[in-house]
Amino acid sequence: MQGAIVECEAPFRGRLRVEVGGEDRPLPVWADWLMSLGEWMRLQVSRQGMRVTVVRLPTRRLASAFVALGALCTAARSHDESLDWEALLKLPEGTTVYWREATGVKPKRYAGRTLGVRTMHGADFLAISLIDSRGKEKGATFYLPRTTALSHGVTLGTISARADDRLTTAALFMRALISDASPAWFRSPMPDSTLVTERTSFEQDLDGIGLQASSVSSASLLQVLALTDIQNREHGKLLLVSPRSDKFLDAPSGVTILDGPAALSKLALVQARSVIVLLSQAEYDEEVVHQLSQFLSYSIDDGIYPWAAGAEVGNVPLSVEAFSFGLPVQPAGVTDAS
Repeated sequence: MQGAIVECEAPFRGRLRVEVGGEDRPLPVWADWLMSLGEWMRLQVSRQGMRVTVVRLPTRRLASAFVALGALCTAARSHDESLDWEALLKLPEGTTVYWREATGVKPKRYAGRTLGVRTMHGADFLAISLIDSRGKEKGATFYLPRTTALSHGVTLGTISARADDRLTTAALFMRALISDASPAWFRSPMPDSTLVTERTSFEQDLDGIGLQASSVSSASLLQVLALTDIQNREHGKLLLVSPRSDKFLDAPSGVTILDGPAALSKLALVQARSVIVLLSQAEYDEEVVHQLSQFLSYSIDDGIYPWAAGAEVGNVPLSVEAFSFGLPVQPAGVTDAS
């Protein structure tokens, strides 16, 4: 078990402001620290082991949004477009996908179900059976070549014209905040990270909150998080899952954020290598301690890393407590997620 916090300058406060009620103000210290935590935990996904960080706060309201934003900032910066093709090839046969082709002023949108990889003339293609708006097979097959897969913008969720505008705004904002962010990341196929929380209250808390990365680039916090859901009804980068959902499948390549005691009950099902548990101090009761103790009994040092030398992260804010522990990638003996 290890705390790994160093004293450095806050990394986001100087280049990100928050807009509330028509007024903009500096990014709060606690939000800056939570973004740094999300950023660092997302960086560790590529490292060995599994790690869990538990954070106790005076209130959880808005905390998960800023943790997620930090994780997405790292993902946008480190996105490798060559991995998109590999992700498409790993889709189970019959997965519904969406893509578009640039034809004139407006792109033409298509939908279909994957049929697997076909090799023709020495090249690999993803075969897709075309479907109509009602999901009925059209009887035609589209062969998506590796050479142009990225330009088609294949996604698991639909991208309507309205969603396309939101993604464009979010992408421009991210580039203003992070100069080396990948312009293709928002349209890469898969969600990046997962947030387990109640969607209605989450969106209500974020309603009316904007972000400003420069004098000319601003967007709502909800836009930048680019939400999607487990049904993939619309393409996004942050997968929202209800803690009451019977179906749980997080994005293993990103950070999974468990927001509150109900979300904590999903810890045994998490696939991600980096997990952040957010709890208010009032919620940290005997029941929560009991749930955590099941995992702490299997904790290991592997997978826990200190902040990298020169990492830009501020001190843990007052009234916030955090601790981390490592777990085997498949926690032995922990199977009850109820």
